[in-house]
Amino acid sequence: MAISAGLCSSCGHPLADVDVYCPSCGARTVPDPVVGSTEPAAVRRDDSSGRTSAQKSSSRAIFYLAIMFAVFGALLFFRRTSDNQKILKKLEGRADDQILVIEGKSYPISALRKEIAREPAKLLVLNLVLSAVMFGLHLWSKKAPLPAVIVAFSIFAVINIANAMVDPKTIAQGLVMKVLMIALLVRGIRDALVVRKSESALPG
Repeated sequence: MAISAGLCSSCGHPLADVDVYCPSCGARTVPDPVVGSTEPAAVRRDDSSGRTSAQKSSSRAIFYLAIMFAVFGALLFFRRTSDNQKILKKLEGRADDQILVIEGKSYPISALRKEIAREPAKLLVLNLVLSAVMFGLHLWSKKAPLPAVIVAFSIFAVINIANAMVDPKTIAQGLVMKVLMIALLVRGIRDALVVRKSESALPG
């Protein structure tokens, strides 16, 4: 596209008729055909890079949460399996129809054995399901970072609150990891807000 000779509006450098970008500062000297802007190309690239970096930060927080649920589920499975094997050994020799009272509730030994044996697998499946949900949110966050990271934070908060209500001892379990994940998710929400603000500022 031919343009008139003159001076760059950004730095005042002389321009030739064929200059689409200023040879001195890189500013576009004709309106951008996509966004209708004469903003320097370097500035537009920096803005796009900033949005991409913020979006990746939001997705990364959810990805780490997915990994945490999977790893925690596996570790909990092996730990509970070992602990429950010890409990089952203590129940050996007791009749299946014998009743055992635990925290005011009566359990037949046969039913108790089955529940103790199944518990590690149930915990593993639950954590793997949560991990899969987080991986799904991670993929969604590439298109909609803000709602995805808010949903991930809400799930994480609800799980920990529910665990604390059932067993207050769980509050202190993995406290450092919980604080770290909360910090990552809060940062993810902040970065997702940056992405949304940047997108709303784009023309068209």
